[in-house]
Amino acid sequence: MGNMTELKQVKVGCPDEAALAAYLGGSMTAWERERVEEHAAGCVLCLENIRAGYLGEKMFTEGSLPAPKKGLTDKAKGIANMNTGKKKIITNLWLAATVAAFLLSFTVPKYFAQFLVAALILGLKWVSESEGIRTLIVSMDAKRRHESQKEDLSKWRR
Repeated sequence: MGNMTELKQVKVGCPDEAALAAYLGGSMTAWERERVEEHAAGCVLCLENIRAGYLGEKMFTEGSLPAPKKGLTDKAKGIANMNTGKKKIITNLWLAATVAAFLLSFTVPKYFAQFLVAALILGLKWVSESEGIRTLIVSMDAKRRHESQKEDLSKWRR
């Protein structure tokens, strides 16, 4: 596992994952392919990434990819299943606490500011726990990464 972490690190001057994927996918011009091949000939890291990509593609095409371990599959399914009943209940509890604190701020004038601040904090917690905001954050992060990869790929294509 230690080697996988090392292989993910990109050295200065190395093509990024998007450029290597374009190389492996055959979507580069002959000149771009030549630049990547020249670099990979002297870079063990990039050469290993290209080899692993070819091997993975070959195994996928042949249908010989090993089956993942049961625990890994279950963990991935658990991460992907964000819309659980328990999660909805907790999110609704944050909303109820927010509404209660807000209403208390008007019914107990002596502690108006304290309850209003509590409502604000609980409201922020409710928003952060909501699946919609998480989806938005993940979408915006994916868009940012995609644009960054396009920039990196265009730098490599120059």
